[in-house]
Amino acid sequence: MDPAKTKSRRFSIQVQLAMVFVALLLIFGAVQGWFHHQKTSDIFLSSSKELFDQIARETTNSFYFSYSPVSTTVRLLSQSPIIRDQDMESRLKRLPILVSVMEAQPEVTALEVGYSDTEFFIIRRLDSDYMLKRFGAPDTASYVVDNIERVDGQPVFTRLYFDSSLALLGEKDMGYTSYNPTIRPWYRLAVYSQDVTTTSPYLYYFIGKVGVTVVHQDKDSGNVFAADITLESLSKTLIKNKVSPSSQMLIYTNDEEVIASLSPDNIVVESGPDSLSILKLSDLNSKVISDFFQQSPKPNNSHFFFDSGGQRWIGVNRPITLVGFTAHLLIVAPEHELLQTAYTIRNQSMLISIAIVLLAIPAALFIANQMARPLRQLSEQTQPLQKMNFDHRISVTSSIRDIQTLASVSEFMRGMIQQLIRLIKTLAQEENPQRLLEQMTAEVSAVSKAQGALLYILDDNAEQLIPSCFCTQQGCKSNHSFPRLGINDRDLELVKAFHEDEDQLLEINYERVSTTGTHESLLNHLGADRLQAATFPLENRRGRKIGMLCLIYQTDNIADIPVQNSDHKVLIRSLAGIMANALDQHTERSGKARS
Repeated sequence: MDPAKTKSRRFSIQVQLAMVFVALLLIFGAVQGWFHHQKTSDIFLSSSKELFDQIARETTNSFYFSYSPVSTTVRLLSQSPIIRDQDMESRLKRLPILVSVMEAQPEVTALEVGYSDTEFFIIRRLDSDYMLKRFGAPDTASYVVDNIERVDGQPVFTRLYFDSSLALLGEKDMGYTSYNPTIRPWYRLAVYSQDVTTTSPYLYYFIGKVGVTVVHQDKDSGNVFAADITLESLSKTLIKNKVSPSSQMLIYTNDEEVIASLSPDNIVVESGPDSLSILKLSDLNSKVISDFFQQSPKPNNSHFFFDSGGQRWIGVNRPITLVGFTAHLLIVAPEHELLQTAYTIRNQSMLISIAIVLLAIPAALFIANQMARPLRQLSEQTQPLQKMNFDHRISVTSSIRDIQTLASVSEFMRGMIQQLIRLIKTLAQEENPQRLLEQMTAEVSAVSKAQGALLYILDDNAEQLIPSCFCTQQGCKSNHSFPRLGINDRDLELVKAFHEDEDQLLEINYERVSTTGTHESLLNHLGADRLQAATFPLENRRGRKIGMLCLIYQTDNIADIPVQNSDHKVLIRSLAGIMANALDQHTERSGKARS
């Protein structure tokens, strides 16, 4: 791989941090928007399902509220005198009562009595131009009465028209008729029922509407009183509760006849010349409903999603129990219309999330810059190290511990290398033995982070250790008064340490200065009551001990002494070896010069 290309694909930590922050913000915004949309959609879908349940309840209640008072009316009127009237004159006297019932209960379109001797009496409401035309009534007519009465054994059909005040507007002799109420389904249902009951929905042929008939028989006379109720209230309930603009809603029977829909005028259709019938499900010109039944699980009493016309729809098909019969409520609606509010909220949430992300990007860039700045400074300050320039201090501060540790370690290594370089230069350039020892002692003291260093040199007779130089952090001191140590005086701890092959650690205080082999002035120089001394014997290349280096630390905790670290100890031993070799070389040169 081309190194130049690899380098060109590398970015600064600030850029990478900024990219990470921005990516996290974008992911957070996307996840939050998606989660919010899903939960909002779930809420609205749940609300839609509750709405479907409410429509089912309202449909049932609507029919019940229409049926219940009519049921009571039928029960009462089945015990009234009209149930036993034998002629038209007597029956017409009951019109005020019948009309008051119809005015109080507008869902009733007709009240009728079927007599067991096949006579028949019915009053119908004329509340539309269609009804006026259908019954050939005057324009001012409000009611039409049909009466079938047997005269000389023949059923005679008479039709009368009344206005709203029950004034007679006209009368027609309709001749003989074969109409027999006793064979009609509603009459036979009443005969076999002990109480008020209701027929299944059927078509009122005369008025072109779908309805049911509420019936009750007078058991004494065998005559039946009935009331016709249209099912228009069911369609009105669906229209009032339309769930969305494109939704389709209808109620159909077990025979798949549509008895209520959002278009009630289309429920009754022409099935032939002068022939009407109730609309069948199979005759619906609706691809959505067709797709619904094709994709609907069987049996289906719950909500489910289906596809139609490239859109996703939600549909429900549930049975509803009405008085006297069971029907099915079918509702289908486009998902996007049901969730329109959810989509609006989602779009608003997305805009808010985008705005938050856009506002957060500058903050992310600022934070990335603040985090990357110490590393950038550290990178800039370590650049001179590549050119072997160790003179510039690395001074980087950061609240991030790892960066601060890296800066401290880098500065420590720079200082260490710088001191080693100075030590090498000192060995190569310094000709004065004393200054060489002082400089070397000072450098080793700095590398070991000691508060002081004391160098002992073995005299020419190999009898005494002479304190050659003493250095502190303030520099080397020549006016010290440390005593010489006899190498045979093994009661002194410093002498014992000299004879040891390994480095030793001694404690120096005012009580032990005499047994240690040093002087109170060492404590006074450093201003301490207690010191720790790490001793390193100096051996030349021939393995002969020629001195000892003591590194002085002002601490009570031995673990805080840097030379206790094994790697640091190896370094100090190596420097002690360099000092011993340098000292040995100067000693040899001095001996040759004297000879």
